[in-house]
Amino acid sequence: MESKFCLGIIGRCLAFQPWMAISELYHRKLKQMLFERENIHLQTSIAGNSTLSPVCRLQTLSQKKPLDGVLYHMRHFNHSHSLLVRRGYKFSLNPLLTSKEYKCSNAVHFPLSTRKSNSFLSSFDEELTEQKKKSFPKNSLGLINLLAGKLCGLNKISIKQEWIFFENLRKLCITLNIPLFVLGPIPQVKMITNHKKKTRFQKMHNLTHSKLTNYDIPYYLPFSMYDSFGDPLHKKDEVHLRETGHTFLANELYPIITPWIKSILRIQ
Repeated sequence: MESKFCLGIIGRCLAFQPWMAISELYHRKLKQMLFERENIHLQTSIAGNSTLSPVCRLQTLSQKKPLDGVLYHMRHFNHSHSLLVRRGYKFSLNPLLTSKEYKCSNAVHFPLSTRKSNSFLSSFDEELTEQKKKSFPKNSLGLINLLAGKLCGLNKISIKQEWIFFENLRKLCITLNIPLFVLGPIPQVKMITNHKKKTRFQKMHNLTHSKLTNYDIPYYLPFSMYDSFGDPLHKKDEVHLRETGHTFLANELYPIITPWIKSILRIQ
């Protein structure tokens, strides 16, 4: 007998990378594995607007359809620590200095069936472009900008804010009675090869492991550059995953997330 499981995914580009075929995405591979091996039909509902808090996105997803579980793509904790950020042609103080939460509005829902739509690809490209615009030029001014942000405590503020976001999401899941699964930050190549970045990433990795274990929340925290065949997981930008990376991620997730899904469905 076939069972159905609706999984809400709160993430960003990892869930709907437009340069790849839909069938190559990790959750589509996971869907195929669950159906072939467990006779479980996985349905996904994705909210990927990174300008909104995870709580806002979950609220939108839960209003669209009943969710059996939520998979949260946890972001990197050491982001957005420049003192000045650029929006268009103007610079302004990092919003972390003046606000604690993103404002809630209608979260953007990305149905993968619109993959062929130019408007979908444009919205994704615009988001990536906007993120790039926030960065200062990679020169001495950029280094000064980063240092100024660090001196103002933005590194610690951004880490604290991410945990506030997660704590609010965890509490909302409890309120809505929706089980939560966490997919930890996908490490960039530099976070594995650069000693200083690796130490920082490993520290946050250990902290995340400790917190999620205490909460008894199932999770997977990736920390790899190559799959079992020695093929690289990342694209040339050393940030986003290739097809091999999504295959690796699906294979790693399957033995961890399957018992969680079966327990929710009460399948032995």
